[in-house]
Amino acid sequence: MRGRIALAAILLLCSSGCALSERYVRDGALETAPQHEGGAPHSVILMGDAGEPAADRLDPVFAALRADLGRAHTQARPRLVVFLGDNVYPNGVPWRGHPDYSEARRRLEEQIRILEGFPSASALFISGNHDWRGVADDGTKGPGEEARLVEELARARNVKAQFEPAIAPGAMAPTRVVGEPRYCGPLAVVPVDTTLWIRELTKARWSDSGSESAVAAVSERIGQELKVAVDRARERPEHPLVIVAGHHTLESYGNHGAQFSWKDHLFFLGNGFDEGDYLPLPILGSLYVLIRGSGVMPLQDDQFSQPGRRFRASLEQALKLSRPLAYACGHEHALQILRKDGLPWLLVSGAGYFRTRAPHVEAGPLTVAASPRSGYLRIDAWSTREIELVLMEVSDDGTRVESRWRMAE
Repeated sequence: MRGRIALAAILLLCSSGCALSERYVRDGALETAPQHEGGAPHSVILMGDAGEPAADRLDPVFAALRADLGRAHTQARPRLVVFLGDNVYPNGVPWRGHPDYSEARRRLEEQIRILEGFPSASALFISGNHDWRGVADDGTKGPGEEARLVEELARARNVKAQFEPAIAPGAMAPTRVVGEPRYCGPLAVVPVDTTLWIRELTKARWSDSGSESAVAAVSERIGQELKVAVDRARERPEHPLVIVAGHHTLESYGNHGAQFSWKDHLFFLGNGFDEGDYLPLPILGSLYVLIRGSGVMPLQDDQFSQPGRRFRASLEQALKLSRPLAYACGHEHALQILRKDGLPWLLVSGAGYFRTRAPHVEAGPLTVAASPRSGYLRIDAWSTREIELVLMEVSDDGTRVESRWRMAE
């Protein structure tokens, strides 16, 4: 019996996918963009999961972004930084008397300070699942407190920053999934709160009259709201290219997409990514991977859980209806550029603070480029409607590696 269990564990270990250790670009999938000679672009910078920056120094990713904004400032071109959720790990911003409040404030303030001194830059904050932590428990923390703190810190630092979808004064959570569009020259961003989206679909499924038809009705309503917002954004005179920005992934080849490494099999209590997480429990770890990957484990933020499947089907339907240029998100702690037939560019940018240990990410069937390194993605656009997609990788010493490709509508 022991031999059979050991054999099963070995087979599960061997079934783990091959993690990327450096940048991957599929041959012929992307066209390298030459140096553009049409003047400086307008840019939307996509950076998710930035909620645990270094406390003893300026985080290397934040330093890279400040350098990026500084270059745009000298070129007198606006840049919009979109923080794609999980802005404060691990439990969002608590009420002001809570013991964790000061550290949560510091983490959010570090992100606001990136824009300090750059009047042509602005920021848009979107909540992620970690920003929602605690809302259902006691109502004393959640995205509402975070939204108010963003406004307070931005005012104190003389920075332009907003939180969307907007949250009413005194409320702890938004009531609308789709927020107001934000503009940056020929680009527009329509923010969506994907955690609220998942909650509304789940509530419809488990309500007194819950059924798949109830879920479909909620999905159709949110899809129509997104289409209205995207169409409204396009009505401006410059007819901007629209990016829908949320937190959760539609597709991903990391842990949230049921891709795991040997560390997940061996180090069940933390995956071996943090100091002290080196207690090997191979059998339990392999069972964890098997159950989580099958979608049985009730982690609503994974792609293959039942809430995750409902959300992905709803999001895909909404994107086909509204037809934006791209859907950008964080959630997976890596950088991924994905293409799927009938859908816009799928951009995963969840590597917003420097991590000493690279996350597990693979090159899957939809991957055209990916990197396990910390950094962010950026979309550059000119008035001629030329578009370029930039992948910015950041090392511990602050070294930046920029890859640039043409981006077709």
